[in-house]
Amino acid sequence: MRTIHVKTIVNSTTYKGILTETEKKLSNFFEIPVEDLKSKVNYEIVIYEVSNDGVSLPIFNGEVSARLRNANDD
Repeated sequence: MRTIHVKTIVNSTTYKGILTETEKKLSNFFEIPVEDLKSKVNYEIVIYEVSNDGVSLPIFNGEVSARLRNANDD
């Protein structure tokens, strides 16, 4: 059995934006449809506020840690 562990960073100004960017990035990397992520990939997101000048929208980074389930390449 092979374990694949991927770490990446995404950013957005909203929680939903962080989720969307995470799904897009993982889907592209693993070459699977977004709708298959829940059944094939476990992932965790740690979100940090990286910029808040009080004038524009705050910017958040999401540190994504993902593990591919049953990493048997077809």
